[in-house]
Amino acid sequence: PKLYSGKTATKKKLMNNFIRSKRPQLIIVIGFLAAYLIVFTITTLATSLKVIEFAFLTIAFGFAPAYYFRSVFKFRNIVGWILHASVLGLLFIPFLFLFLGWLKFNLIFEYSVPALYLFSIIGVFSLFFLAEDDEIEPYIYFGDINKIDMLILFIFLALSGLLTLQNFNDVYIHWDVFKFWGLDAKYIYEQNQLRDIIFHTDVMIHRYTSFHPIYYSIIYDIYGGIYEQYAAWINIYINLLALLLIYGYILDKGRIHKLIISAIMLIVSFAAIPIMKMFSMYADIASAFLLLGFFLILVDATKKTPETYWRRIFLLLLIAISFYFIKSHFLYFTLILIGILVLFDWKFFSEQWTIIIRKRGYWFAIFSIILLLSIRFVYFSNIGGVSGREVVDPSFIFQTKSDSITSFIQYFVDLLEYMIHNSTYFLGLWWLTLCSIFFVKQINKNYIFIFLSTILIFSMPVTSYTLRQFDLQSGSLPRYSAIVMYLFPLAISFVHIERDKWKNIASMIIFVIVLFHVFLNIAWPMPLKEKFSISNGTLQSVMTKYDQFTENVIDITGPDARVLTADDISREQVTNMLVPSIFIQYFMMYNSVGSQYIQPVSRLYEYAIENNADYILLLSYANSFDHCETLFMQDHDYLIDLRKGNVQSQPESCMYSNFDIHDLGEAIK
Repeated sequence: PKLYSGKTATKKKLMNNFIRSKRPQLIIVIGFLAAYLIVFTITTLATSLKVIEFAFLTIAFGFAPAYYFRSVFKFRNIVGWILHASVLGLLFIPFLFLFLGWLKFNLIFEYSVPALYLFSIIGVFSLFFLAEDDEIEPYIYFGDINKIDMLILFIFLALSGLLTLQNFNDVYIHWDVFKFWGLDAKYIYEQNQLRDIIFHTDVMIHRYTSFHPIYYSIIYDIYGGIYEQYAAWINIYINLLALLLIYGYILDKGRIHKLIISAIMLIVSFAAIPIMKMFSMYADIASAFLLLGFFLILVDATKKTPETYWRRIFLLLLIAISFYFIKSHFLYFTLILIGILVLFDWKFFSEQWTIIIRKRGYWFAIFSIILLLSIRFVYFSNIGGVSGREVVDPSFIFQTKSDSITSFIQYFVDLLEYMIHNSTYFLGLWWLTLCSIFFVKQINKNYIFIFLSTILIFSMPVTSYTLRQFDLQSGSLPRYSAIVMYLFPLAISFVHIERDKWKNIASMIIFVIVLFHVFLNIAWPMPLKEKFSISNGTLQSVMTKYDQFTENVIDITGPDARVLTADDISREQVTNMLVPSIFIQYFMMYNSVGSQYIQPVSRLYEYAIENNADYILLLSYANSFDHCETLFMQDHDYLIDLRKGNVQSQPESCMYSNFDIHDLGEAIK
């Protein structure tokens, strides 16, 4: 008995010692369990809020990496740890899914949510064995937050709450949902794999990887269905993270600085609603967020060491190539960021390169980046079905429409006028940032790099549009140029503003005016005065007629038919880029063929054959076919069966007279 009691006492002592030594890790585990229970309770009571589980997953997935990369992406307390974990979670998750998807490990898509929880659990428990207890201890506390900080953080949360209500109150219909990101996310969710050669709905999308749609497909898995509008909430989440990250960077600044930076961030958030399509599936807010992450890491490592330099290089290069993974023509942003990194680190690297290149971590970082780029190239070349030239898409910047100087000048004037009318807020922020240079009392390397980089990155799409004289009505230029939006407040955070009574009063007045303006324009349009309702989050619910129309078409063609959609735009041309054609292609999905096109009416049949179409779905017929007045009725939709008919060669006859034609009735619009 004494021996037994002695062993029990020894085990108890060892257990107590273990608990005492691993106290920080145990606090973290308990914290995550408590957070999960809160998320589970909220999402059970309000199923529309399941999207917040995605936010929890990004934090959990990036929590351990945030600790391991703390030497180059620094944080001071548990709040900073969570924020940095969110950034790395949003960065690493799509790369993980892309890498495994390209290697055909498609179980990651079928069990995306359980897989993320598994990786998160492994990461958190790795802290028990790989983390030093005394190094974790300082980071598990909240630190000092004064009253002004608490007020501003509450305002940011309240703003995000209002944006969430607005996002959930309606379904927002925009182009990229139907032509790019929405199509891709829907395919990943339904097929549990990345796009392959059989994805013929839109060949243009083959220039883009699924980096951004992976976010949406995971949210679909969380909901167990395709809820496009709820998935768009990710932009609000990302915007909140950006605000908190920037504010965390100025915690040591004075009240004047905090109020000015906060006012700018409120303006940026408000301007992102119309310009960056905050409530829809666009990749631009995520791109702006990644750009912010790049510069935060770039300027944060004030004490670089050869031992930790590989972590810095790995994160910065990974963020840089993420732009190329989002859109192929964002390769130029990737190259710019790599150039900025080389310039910023040139002195340190030139002095320490002999030590750095002997570190295995450095070569691991370089090899990882090269491997990702190589697999991407193989995927697009052999599986994606596009050429190497299309993967790079050099026409984005190097193609010119005219050699006339007068033409360029006139276009630039039109472009400037267009930007004034469509990007008023961002042009104002440019002016404010430009004026901030007068407050820089001494040379500030970080300010200069961020400011000049912002000009360079902003100029890239402007230059591209000027050289190509691209149609400004596309609406893409404001989004592309606004990718620098979070760099405005970050740059101004480095200026020196002397404390002064009148400056303090002025900053408070400016902040209150901006706050009132932003909240008035966001809250007032919302139907809070009436009975507030939440949409069911699906495009199908507000576009029932298009969904039903598509079902009727498939009932006629059969589930395996290939259908080319064509919509009249004039007597001479047809296209699939108008409404309702883009809506119908989205709901038709796997039956739709043909990339974005505008073709002469005379080439429609030939184009359909080139795309191996079984049917032409002709929308809103407008007497566009010669000699077919007795066969087709104006403003009707038709389904033309190409499988058995043949084209008439007689000059005075309708070329489609020998085809089976289904009159679908009055045109759907």
